[in-house]
Parts: sequence; C-alpha cells; structure tokens
Amino acid sequence: MRVLALAGPVIELCGADVPISFVPRPPDDPTVRQPDIRLARERLSWEPKTNLRGGLTATIARFAVALGVTLGSHTTHSPLSAPAMRRAATLTRAR
Repeated sequence: MRVLALAGPVIELCGADVPISFVPRPPDDPTVRQPDIRLARERLSWEPKTNLRGGLTATIARFAVALGVTLGSHTTHSPLSAPAMRRAATLTRAR
C-alpha cells in the first residue's frame, strides 16, 4: 500500500482539513520498500488481527493521548482537529 493511499483515511479519521504535500525524499531514503509478513505467518503462525481502519483509529487515539489532545465527537471515529494533526506531524518529524 502506498503512503498516499493512507493519507485519505488518516485525514478523514482525524476530521482534519489539511492538504496533502509532496516533498522530496531524504537522500538516505530507500527507493523501494516492500514489507512482507510472510515469514511471521510461516514461522510464528501469526496473522494481523486489526484491520487498517481499526489500526489507524487506535494510532490516532494514541497520538491524541500523547499530545494531550481531546478527540472530537462529530463523527463515529472521534477525529482530531487540524491543529492537533499538525502538532503530531511536527513531533513525528522531530524524532
């Protein structure tokens, strides 16, 4: 899945009205990433138990707690505000 494909659901779940920005990759960024959980499936009999939307919702909620942000309630997914999303993005980039 491309990161761009995740942007829409993340923006929707956060209730944010933010544009998607395209920036150049850092010089040390690998050109192709293809994570594969086949080995975990084969050797550990492991399967993901959370779907994408559920995982994104849980991640957003965790960021909200870490940032001390109160989640809104105007959708069923308790979106974060746009300013909170910008703060989360800033903190993520700083790490």
